[in-house]
Amino acid sequence: MNEITLYQGLEQFTALLELEENDSIPAEIKQDFELALSSTGHTVLNKLDSTIQFIRAVESNIDLKRAHAQALLNVIKAEQERLNELADRDEKSLNRFKAYLIRLIHVFAPTPKKGAKKLIGRVGELSIQKGSASVEVLDEELIPDEYKTVNLKIPMTTWKYLVRMQPSLDESVEFKFVSVSKTAIKEALKDDSMKIPGAKITIGEEKLKVK
Repeated sequence: MNEITLYQGLEQFTALLELEENDSIPAEIKQDFELALSSTGHTVLNKLDSTIQFIRAVESNIDLKRAHAQALLNVIKAEQERLNELADRDEKSLNRFKAYLIRLIHVFAPTPKKGAKKLIGRVGELSIQKGSASVEVLDEELIPDEYKTVNLKIPMTTWKYLVRMQPSLDESVEFKFVSVSKTAIKEALKDDSMKIPGAKITIGEEKLKVK
């Protein structure tokens, strides 16, 4: 005989209780009915207990897995930080060594007719790569408006109205921030005679090129 499910047991137990409450049980089967009710009740209780224990066990297992996952993440994070620190230390040491080699190239490498100075080995060569030009903003207020963009925050209703009518923006626009176009400034300053207030071109450090 197949074992009944919790649903089937509850269904049977509820039906038996309804019969008992309606006083519709014949006297001659009263004892058998009570035995059936008791047996079904025990079956239902056992099923309930098993279900509760199962849920508790699964929830406990879930908590353990989540705790284990968090512990692994903590270990991974700590290892990541350790490796990053080692990489940063190695990078600083390598950069110091490259700076030393750049000084050697300046002193000992012959000056070519064109191109960069270099030291040539059997497996490759070392040369000096010029630092790239970048824009340094000294005073944003002094930079002319043609090199700036303004990001605006306005209500949608106001925006739609502006699209139709193009009225003055003085009262309805909230200025979020002003950004300077370093790209435009850099392009303009390629002309040596060009001067832009509040900005200048800076040349980055020389880099060691390994080929």
